[in-house]
Order: sequence, then C-alpha cells, then structure tokens
Amino acid sequence: MGKRINLAKVPSIKRASDASQAKVGTKASADSMITGYGSAIDIPRTSLAKGGKFGEQITPAALTFAVRREPVAKKLVMDVAEDIFDKWFTVQAIAKAEQAPEAGKTVDESAQTVLEKLNAKFILIRAAQYERRYGWSIIILGFKDTAGLETPVQNASEIDHLATYSPRAATVETEDERSESPRFGLPVMYNINRGKGKSFKVHYSRVLHVATRLDEHPWAGIPVLETVWDDMTVYRNMRWAAGQVYWRTAGLMVFTLPKEYTKQQIDDFFASLGDPNVRTFIGLPSDKQLQMLGVQGRVPSPEDYTSPILRSISMGSGIPKTKLEGTEAGAVTGSEVNQREYYKYVSDQQKLYESQTVGPLIDKLMEIGQLTPNVDYAITWASSFELDTTAQNAAKVADAQAAASELKYMLIDEVRAKRNLKTLSEVTGGKLDGQILLPPATPGGPPVGKMSADEILEESPPRSLFDFIRNFGHGDARRPRGPA
Repeated sequence: MGKRINLAKVPSIKRASDASQAKVGTKASADSMITGYGSAIDIPRTSLAKGGKFGEQITPAALTFAVRREPVAKKLVMDVAEDIFDKWFTVQAIAKAEQAPEAGKTVDESAQTVLEKLNAKFILIRAAQYERRYGWSIIILGFKDTAGLETPVQNASEIDHLATYSPRAATVETEDERSESPRFGLPVMYNINRGKGKSFKVHYSRVLHVATRLDEHPWAGIPVLETVWDDMTVYRNMRWAAGQVYWRTAGLMVFTLPKEYTKQQIDDFFASLGDPNVRTFIGLPSDKQLQMLGVQGRVPSPEDYTSPILRSISMGSGIPKTKLEGTEAGAVTGSEVNQREYYKYVSDQQKLYESQTVGPLIDKLMEIGQLTPNVDYAITWASSFELDTTAQNAAKVADAQAAASELKYMLIDEVRAKRNLKTLSEVTGGKLDGQILLPPATPGGPPVGKMSADEILEESPPRSLFDFIRNFGHGDARRPRGPA
C-alpha cells in the first residue's frame, strides 16, 4: 500500500476549477469563488436598474456569498451549527448483563478521550456548517487498515484522524445501480478535489454522509437557506435601500417649477444644483418650491418594513424572530420563551445529526476495538437552555425551601440523594461525632440546633418506640411505653 494521504490537510484552494489554469494565489483563487455571479442576494452590488429575483436557481457560489456577507444567513448556517454541538454530549452504557463493563474508565470517559484526540467537535461543527449551507457534506474517516481509500475498509486497527468536505470539494462519482441493493441510488465512490490538480477517490465505507433535510433526491439534501432565500433577498435589498435613503436625503426631493419653464431651463436648473448628497442646504428663488416626500418631519423607520420580512424568515427557518435579530439584555419581553423555543429547535437538530454523525462514528470506533467496551449505549445531549440569573436564584431559593420541608419526614441522606449529592458521611469523611442535623424547629417540636443521637432518643415516647421496633420478634420485646 502506498503512502497514506493526510485527509485533514487543508487544501490550498477550494476547487481547481474555480481558479484559472495559470498559477493563482490562494487568496485570489478563493475570492474568485464569490465574485462575478449575478445572484439576487448580491443585487445591491450591481446596477440599480435590477431588482431581487424570485425563484432563481441558487448556486453554490451564491450560498457562499450569502453566508459570508448576509447576517441572517450566517446566523442560520454558522451560528446554529455551533450551538448544536456547543454543550456536547455524554455516552452512557446501557449494557446487558453479559456486556457488563470491566472496572476502569467508563464508556463516556473512553469515548471523550478518543473524540478529543480526533478533534471531533471541530470536525462535526464544520460538517454541520457545510451541510446547512449546501444541503449535504461528508466526513471521511482516516482508517489505519490494509486496503486503499478506493476499496472497502479491511482489518482496520484505528481511526487516527477525521476530515470534512463540502460539495464544492467532494463529488459523487458513482452510485449503486443495483435495484436489488439496499443502497440503490446511494453513493458508492466519492471524488475529492484537493486543488492544484490533485484529487483522490474514497469508498463509501470510509465516509459519513450528512444530509438531514432530504426531499426527493436520495442523498443530496436541501440547503437550510433555500426556504427563506427570496425573503432573505428582499431583506438585504430593503436594508440597502434604507441605507441609500439615509445617505442621500431624509426623503425624495420634489421641486415645483414655474409652468412656463422650457426643457432647457429645467435642465439648467437641475445642473445648477450639483450633487444633492454633498450639500448641507439648498437655496431656491421665490418662484421655485421644494417638498420632501415620505418624511413628514421625521426620518422613516426601516423597521416598519423589515420586521414583516424577518417574521417570514423566522417562520421558514423555525427560529424565533428575536434570535435572528439578537436581543439586548432586559429589552425583549418574553425572551425566556423565545430561548426555550430556539433550544427546542436546536435539540431537534441534535437528534438528526446524531443519527448521521455521532452515532455512526461511535459505532465504527467500537466495531474496530478503538473504543471499549463494545456495549449498547445512549447519547445524552447537554441542555443548551440556561435560565437568566434572576430565574436561577429563584430556583435555588425554591429548592432550599423544598429541602427544608422534606427534612421533616425524610433522612438527610435521602434529601441529598434527590439532589445527586454525596451522603453526609462521605462529605465529612465518616466523622460525624455523634451529631446529626435537624430541620428548623416547628411549634412543639425539638429545639433548634444540633442535638446528639442520645439526646434525641431520650425523648419520650421516641426512645421506647425505637426500643420496641429494634426488639420486635425477639422474646424480650416490649411494647412502647407512654408518658409516665
């Protein structure tokens, strides 16, 4: 077998076809991918005679431009992908009796050690970002085995690195054309373009194919931006137009000229004005008038126009409008509800990516023996939702009040166990000095503070009652005595 390719090495350019045949620098070739395309999302950079196109074909270059230059697109693609994997997850064994793990590291500890070594968090985030942007992406597993990249995995001993590629660098070269095959219509061989004329092929057994929004195509999903593309185009154009209004004037200037003016006189008058954008004032003769339309004494607010568009984008993306806008601390009513709604969306996305990335990766690691023991497991995602400081403090107070109430009828260790705390003896190293804690006194109850066990048992009838319970079933058992 020849020298192994380091799949994780970053290519010098994204695609050889995006650069000219002559030698082109990395930056120049990368820039060529996002310029020269007449997509509606970048209409403001072209002639003002053009407007946003609806129902246009969305190209990969347009998607790239949108994510790099459009805040809403960046939020939906890049930021959401980071939130999905930000708090990470644990791998908990649900082993059967015959699969009981041996003493040593837990499954989660072993899994996290291997995943960290593989830089899995970064790779999974990038794969999700590519998938959300273009509709699908792949993660190549760098197996150490006895076969080449173009053949199925054989006798693998380890996965020593991971690499992720977008459809701009990875293409499906062949699909399974056997109608009786369970993989009918799915990729068999991928071709990876490394740039500068370099490429290699990879068999599907070495690839995790990520596509969480499939529609009619068997393996190419829908970009997350496609549903909101037209609205996002309008939103960008409206913000650009609002900027032009604020830059030019506070409204449209309408001049009233004498009706006997000839065309030449009108042209001469407007030529005398020069560029209104550079003027701080305009002086007019008494026979001419100036009116500013759309102002009415104030500059119109662009939010009146952009807010409905953002609401439409929110509906199409499933993300609350306030999350798309960004919130100022303490300024948004019901922000906690919006936070819960957003992280419910994130939780749903986590399950989709789990089935196509995290789960298959852990399965492969267990299958080749790199992650032990090989047991049934469950993936538990850490909650991304966090209460604000006020709500957290209120929850702590409520829990403390509940614990004080529970101490009236539960043992201290039982109350601590409900809160996943160690037993009191573990905390104190087993040295309790005969002291136990009591809840605050209630009317007619024991005195406040610490009492020794002997002092408590001296109380009547508890002392006699405990004696009776302790000796019940023995010959010398005595019934509890009442007060003398």
